[in-house]
Order: sequence, then structure tokens, then C-alpha cells
Amino acid sequence: MRHAGDGIAVTDLASGDVVDVNDRLCAIAGYPREALLGRPLLQLVAPEEQVDAGALIAQIRADGDPPPARSTLLHMDGTAIPVEVSNARVRVGGRTLVVRVVRDLRGRVERERRLRFDAQVLASMSDAVVAVDREGRIIFWNRGAVALFGLGEEMMGLSFLAVMPPDELPHFVTLFGRLRAEAVATADVPLHHADGRPIVCHVTLTRMRDQHGRSTGTIGLIRDVTTQREAEARLHLFAQMVSSAGEAILAVGLEGMIAYANPAAHRMLGYPPEGLVGLHGPSLFATTSAVEAVRDVTRTAIQSGWHGEVGVRRADGTCLVMRGTASAWLSDAGRAAGIVIVAEDATAEFRAQRAQQALLARLSEANATVDERTAELRAVAEISGILVAGGEPEAVFRALARRMLEAGTFDVITVSVFDAARQEICLREVQHRLTPPPYAMLSLRGQTWTRGEMPLLDRMLTERRPMVVHYGDPTWRASFLIRESMLREGLSLSVSTPLLYHGEFVGMLSLYARTDRDVQEDELRLLQALADHVAAAIHTAGSLDRIREMRRDAIFRLALACETRDADTGTHLRRIQATTAALCRELGLPGAETEETALASVLHDIGKIAVPEAVLKKKGSLEAEEIELIRRHTLHGEAMLAGPDFYETARRIARSHHERWDGDGYPDRFARLAIPRPARIVAVADVFDALISRRVYKPAWDQADAAREILERAGTHFDPEVVAAFEALWRSGRFGAVEEGAAHPS
Repeated sequence: MRHAGDGIAVTDLASGDVVDVNDRLCAIAGYPREALLGRPLLQLVAPEEQVDAGALIAQIRADGDPPPARSTLLHMDGTAIPVEVSNARVRVGGRTLVVRVVRDLRGRVERERRLRFDAQVLASMSDAVVAVDREGRIIFWNRGAVALFGLGEEMMGLSFLAVMPPDELPHFVTLFGRLRAEAVATADVPLHHADGRPIVCHVTLTRMRDQHGRSTGTIGLIRDVTTQREAEARLHLFAQMVSSAGEAILAVGLEGMIAYANPAAHRMLGYPPEGLVGLHGPSLFATTSAVEAVRDVTRTAIQSGWHGEVGVRRADGTCLVMRGTASAWLSDAGRAAGIVIVAEDATAEFRAQRAQQALLARLSEANATVDERTAELRAVAEISGILVAGGEPEAVFRALARRMLEAGTFDVITVSVFDAARQEICLREVQHRLTPPPYAMLSLRGQTWTRGEMPLLDRMLTERRPMVVHYGDPTWRASFLIRESMLREGLSLSVSTPLLYHGEFVGMLSLYARTDRDVQEDELRLLQALADHVAAAIHTAGSLDRIREMRRDAIFRLALACETRDADTGTHLRRIQATTAALCRELGLPGAETEETALASVLHDIGKIAVPEAVLKKKGSLEAEEIELIRRHTLHGEAMLAGPDFYETARRIARSHHERWDGDGYPDRFARLAIPRPARIVAVADVFDALISRRVYKPAWDQADAAREILERAGTHFDPEVVAAFEALWRSGRFGAVEEGAAHPS
């Protein structure tokens, strides 16, 4: 009793107290022997089972020995211990004792729990699980088997091999035969799914054994691996294709280590088989910044794919050009694990391209030289054509400067004209190709300098040769205006050459560039050739200026003939000219048209010479016949100006400056755009000045009142566009400048 494997307690049937216990029961309950002796054994039973335990004792007293029953014993620390209790009555010395054998079931319960768990797992598996006994009868058939074979509980108890289709049976017979010699038998078996489609299943058979190692049957795990086998077949085919590919294929991890390289890659880079695997990728790059190069390729390949050429080193140290593509290599989780590179050896093609580029560069250089010489000849020919065509001096200067700008490599070109009488030079033209425009230099157009103010002019007059100025040279001297303009525009270089006409210094041609460099001899040669043509243009322009001055003087003398008869309108002519010029500029008319219109405006009333003086100076109201006499001055003026073409604008103004925009004027009742534009402009200038001037028949108006009168007549008496220009001048306060200009006419 003391050394029994189960716990034993002897209790008195009458009192239920413990008479004796063995050591095993003390170990199960966790109590020392003395604590259990004399104590009712019922106190060790869980409270919820004490009622059943009491009923069991009553049954023992009445009927004898009951069958074994499960119960729960409370350990000394409160732990519930599952036990199985067997009871037997014995008579000893006139006392009835009950011998209770207590078996600890904790191990068995855990095994039973595990068996239930395993059964649940097997039942819920998607793979088919089938168990057969030693005779081959089915004793377990999970839901995976139901889904695979389309058969359910009716399979239980049937022979597994007997229910298999004839075409599938040999595979299982072979597997069962292997199981006699092997612990586990596995094979891929072709089967048919319950829906009729052919599938491939991986079958694993294992012997089931009891606790003594005796065989109790066989359990089979049947998994549908059709998709897996198809993927493996495709992978095998892909591996064969990669291995036999002519292009180099490499897989490089994010850390830069080469994880795979096909045979073509090993041959291209001169490594033995598998010699590339494990190498650090940057070590192959033929560049000092290999790590950064690999990072750039990897980053681009993962984001959007990479395509290009890189220089790499072979195993023997020689270099080659590898051209190819790279894309992301994704892990099973869909994350980038590295890049896959597919490339070819492009060294021979690269060298051929380099040789071709070098040849093309030499040919291009030779062609450029020919083109430069051709451009020089073409520029000289075109500039000669400009001079032959003639035209206004400013237009000729502008065309010459623009053409020279196109022919050379400079950013700004200026033409300056020298006045020998005054010993001063005037900047007449500025042309450029800069963005934004060189406003500082453009503002110098029309500026004059004397010899003392421009050191470069003194040297030109003395040395008469081209001069190159590098503005970074601390010894360079120039006028304040020129220095400020050069620095503001960021110009670093200028080339200036004297303009000589038959040995006479007539001006200076200057070219400017923002980039400082050495000036080539061919540039100086072209500049000198162009300078000769510009000098001829300046000489011609001087002659035209003298002719223009004579014409201007003749027109003024003709207009002043009218002033001698009407002293009140003498200064009126000069104000008319200044106002007309201002309106033309505000309207954006070209300079030549502005000058022509302003000059012709002084002759607008020349026809009044034919009107009797008594009518012109009459203080009272005019008779109808007198009004008609005055109106006819427009026709007289046109007739007096008939003849030379240079009076054409003056003739149109003289006849039409009293026409109205609404067609209610005279002498032709022209309306709107039928009225010549010069006449529409002079009409506004004439009426405004007449309103602010005192006449024998009226006092002078205030300028503000006269301006309002002009604005109110827009669209009826006057052209609205011309009135808008008048309003802009008036509101900007520029009429003061007009009046000042009229007092000192040019």
C-alpha cells in the first residue's frame, strides 16, 4: 500500500474519517499524512461535487461496491485535480472500512484534450485527411476529404482502396506497398476533383501506432498541389530561359550584394561559374563614385525602371560598357528586395560611336569655319544692299546694327556719330539681343559726349585703330555714364573701331558682350569691313540731315508768311506743332510719320493768305458770305501746296483738318476713317490751342475748360482714339512739357 502507484485512503464507513493513507495520496493532495488522518475524506472533494460524493457513500453503505467514478480533488494549494476513485468495502475487527483507490488523471486529461484538439484540427483542415484501420476500412474522413472527393459520412467503414476509381487505384496500392518498408511514403498522384477536373495531389501516408508501438492503421494527408506544380514548372522553364539567355542577367540586393548571375553574365565579366554571387555590386563599376552610381541606378529602377549605359570592370581589370535595363525585384510580401539587371556588352558600339562623334566634330569644325567666312561675305553684301537702298538715316543705322548683331557673337551694338564742328560724339543707335533689354544702355540713345568726357574717343581720334576693352582691367577709364551702364548690364567686353570716310573720322562702331574672352583676328577683320560701310552710311546720313534741315526751314518760312497777316496766330503754329508731335508719339506712330505730321501741321491754315484781312480780324459776327470765304481757306491751302511729293501730308491736313468725325464738317463732309489720320490729329491740336488763345472775337479759355470741351466732343467732332491720347497727355501733366517745347522749337 505504501508504494502503490495510485493514491490509497482507508476510511471508516460509519464516520467517513480517514484511518490510513499511503504516500502517493499525500503527494497528490499535497497534505502531510498527519493532516489527513482522522479527517473526513469528503472535505478534500470540490464543493460542487460534495453532494454527489455523499450520495456515493450512502450507496456504498446500502449496496456495496459502486463502479469507479470521476471526481475532483482539491489540492492543499486550492488546485483542482481530476481523479478517478474506486471503492471497496472490507471488514476488519468488527469495523467496516472502505478502501478508496485514487488515480491522478491529470496526464490522461491532457492527452484527451490534445487528442480532441488534434481531431478538431484534422477535421477543419482544407487538405484531405483520411485514416484507415489495419484492415483498410475508413475510420476518419475530414471535411477536406469531403470537398476533394465529393463524398461524406457514407465513406465511414468502407474500404478505402475499394472506393477509389480504377485509374487512380494503382498509385495508392504502390504507396501502401512502400509503407511496409518505409516509415512515411510520399508521392504526387494524379486524381480527379469532385467537380471532374484533373488535379495533382501530394499524398503522404504514415503508420498509426498505439502506446506499445503496434500498428493500428494508416493516416493519409492528401493536398491539391496543382497550382503549385504548375508554378514550379513555369519557374523551371524561366530558370532554363535565364540560364540560356545571351544577355547578362544579375539580381542585386538592396545592400548591393549580387544574389544571382546567369552564365552569360559570368562570361561577359570574365568570372568563373558562380564567381559573381556574393560580390559587392559597386566593386564592378568603373567609376570613382561607384557606391553613389549603384544607389542612383537602384533608386531609379525601383521607382520607374532604369535604362542606360554604365562602365564596369571585368575580372582581369579591363573595362567594358554595359547597356541594359533594370527593374524592381519584389519579395513574396510585394516589397522591393533589390533590382534585376538585363544587359549586353555595348563596348564595340560605344567605341564606334565615339570615333564617329570625333569625326563629326572635326567635320563640324571645318564646316563652321566655312560657314563663318560665308556669313562674313553675306553680311557685307547685305549691308551694302542696305546702303544702296537708302532711306531715313535712323532706319539705315538700325538696319545696319541689327544685321551686324546677327552676323557676330556679340550681345549689344552701338553706332555713334561724330560732329567735327562741335568736337562731340552722339550715340545714335543701340541694338541688342538680351533678355531683359539693356535699359541702361538704351537710355543713353541720343546722349552726347565731348572729347574730354570720353577717353576712348580721344584715343580713337589719335590712334584710329580698333580697341578691345576688358572691363575687369583696373586701368580701364570711361565716363561715369558709360561705366555705370556697362556694370549695370553685366557687360564684360567691348570692341570699338573708328568709322573713317576717306580718312575723315565720322563716328565709332562698338560691340559689347557679357562673356569676357579673347577677340579673334577674323572678328576684327569682319568688324573693320563692316565699319567701312557704316562710315559711308553716316556720311550719307549727314547729307540727308542737311537736306532735311533745308526742307524744314523752307516749310517754316512758308508758314510764317501767314503770321505776318495774323499776329495773334504766330505762336499758335509752334504750339500746334508741339502738340501734334506729342499726340503722334502717344498714339505710337513711327518716328518718321511723327516728324512728317508735326512738320506739316504748321501749314494747316496756309490757305488763309487768300482770305481778306478784314474778315480775319473782324470783331463782330460774320456774314454768311464771310463764313464761306473763311471755309474756303482749306481748298486754297491744298491748291497752294500742290506739286512736290514732300508736301503730300501738308496738303491732306490743309484740306481736311476742319472735317468732323460725325461727317458734319467741311469741305467734303468726310466722316470717321475717311478723314486722313494726320488731319484728325491736327484737328484736336488746332481746336484746343484756338480755345486757350485770345482772339479779337473772343477771350482765352482756361486750359481745364478747354480740355473738358475736347473730351466731350469725342465721337462727334473728334476721333475717339486721338481724344484718348489727348486725355492721357492731359491727365499725366505732360502738356507743360509740350508748352515748354513749343517755346524752344527744334
